[in-house]
Amino acid sequence: MEQLSHKTSLRAPKGRSNPAFEIASSASPPRNDSPKFGFVLVELLVATVLFSLAGSGLYTGFMQGIKANQRIKESFKTYDPFRILFFHLDQDLRNSVFLRDYPFQGKKEEIGFPVFFDKKVLLVHYFLKNHSLMRVEKELTPSPFSLSPRGGEGGGEGKGKILLANLQALEFQFPYKDEEKNLTFETFWLDEPYYGIPRSVRLNIQRGELALQKLVSIPQGRTGYLQKNE
Repeated sequence: MEQLSHKTSLRAPKGRSNPAFEIASSASPPRNDSPKFGFVLVELLVATVLFSLAGSGLYTGFMQGIKANQRIKESFKTYDPFRILFFHLDQDLRNSVFLRDYPFQGKKEEIGFPVFFDKKVLLVHYFLKNHSLMRVEKELTPSPFSLSPRGGEGGGEGKGKILLANLQALEFQFPYKDEEKNLTFETFWLDEPYYGIPRSVRLNIQRGELALQKLVSIPQGRTGYLQKNE
């Protein structure tokens, strides 16, 4: 009975705290339920690596863009003189006209023909001189309704300019059909018999290591006829 009374004496009355339970509860470790802030070392390393890869990709793309832009500029610098030459040649040949007093003349390194352009009749001459391709034009008559020359060829010495310099090779070619009607290109355009304006003109040109070919079709032209004995 004494033991029971001793055990029951440990119970605290209602409404009061037991010191023994208070000591036991105070001995247990405290719990921290507050949220964590900041990054751990692994997360910082991963973020650093990702930023480095992104920066490396951006730098590589930027440098490739600069190199591509430089290549485009070099290409324009190399091909611009050829584009200017081909533009003039294409425009002149497509505007060429048939004049009995000024027939189309075609040789290996020169061509000459009349052109009707901007209400004027011009005599245009392309020729190779000192490794440079020259273009010279003379005005035949200022009137678009009179195709006969006035006062000779008119226009004085004509206006000339260099279209392309430092050439290693230049060759004009003109279309013919043989007796078997096979198409071929020759480095001359016949005066006798005269076939008028050629159906096309092909230009082979070489400057340094660059070799180009340009074919200009002439709608108002015709293909020559080449016999075996010619």
